[in-house]
Amino acid sequence: MKIVTLFSGVGMTEIGIQRALPDDDIELVKFCEFDKRVAAAFCRLHDEPETKNLGDITAVNISEIELGDIDVLTSTFPCQSFSTAGTQLGFEHEQKGNLFEKTAQMIDKLKPKVVVLENVKGILAKKFDAMNIISARLAQIGYRLQWQVINAVNHGLPQARLRWIAVCLPVNKPLFKYPDARLNNTKVVADFIDATVASRKVSNDMVNQMQRLVASNPTVTRDPTKIIKLYDGYTTGEFRSGFTRHRIMSTQGVSPTLTTTNDTSFMEIGGLLTPKERWRLMGLSDAQFEKMRPLSDRAIDKIAGNGVCTNVIEDVFKSLRKQNFI
Repeated sequence: MKIVTLFSGVGMTEIGIQRALPDDDIELVKFCEFDKRVAAAFCRLHDEPETKNLGDITAVNISEIELGDIDVLTSTFPCQSFSTAGTQLGFEHEQKGNLFEKTAQMIDKLKPKVVVLENVKGILAKKFDAMNIISARLAQIGYRLQWQVINAVNHGLPQARLRWIAVCLPVNKPLFKYPDARLNNTKVVADFIDATVASRKVSNDMVNQMQRLVASNPTVTRDPTKIIKLYDGYTTGEFRSGFTRHRIMSTQGVSPTLTTTNDTSFMEIGGLLTPKERWRLMGLSDAQFEKMRPLSDRAIDKIAGNGVCTNVIEDVFKSLRKQNFI
């Protein structure tokens, strides 16, 4: 099965595909990552040559690309222009707003059997009109847009990460049925904590509150389906914003969406998650984490915050196989 991935990061999508189809002979024909350090990490993680990287997609002459028959194209086109923490300019963003169009041009050129797109839930905001824009553009090239907002917490990971996942098939194909939530999903953040960590970083804003909570040792009920918030400096009036760095959570529940800045404090561990623990909450292994070096902790935190949960991609591709689309 031949695949092409756009805006690939370190290849979390590819890991999800490989896990979903372990018996398949999967060939990564090309990936696309403009950040050279991240691209190098991709190559280490997947044992692929850097020559497979398309690089900066805005500099690629798509009309001249010849890659043969492609089964799957995925695109996690940048979310910053749609994110609540981003510019909120949508398709009007000067640099990032036109990157879906690059994806559309690649789909038109390669005509893959299946296209999978990923973005933040914010892409659904009415002011962007993104669904009409994307649907109309795909229809021009013979594809139908189907989408669903999927929460990673329903797919085996204790992270409340809502992502817009679109499966786009040729218009002559049947409708795709999205995967159901996994059964017996009972893991919480505590199950992903590294017990060997001796000391942790603590957000400066949270030092006093953290010490007070740890000292009082509040009783926490384990709940694998919810974020358990023990302290909120916004609702108490101590802070002006509701950013995660102004809240303290419990490891006995679900983590808020991982951000690029690693700013969520957890009471039971007295501080922040390590980059490796955040990596685990994206559905990745410790062995895969080690291949991220020599990237800094800051760079790895950013990659996790920008990434797609591998379990979600795995379950989508299992459904695609079950329904004979691939």
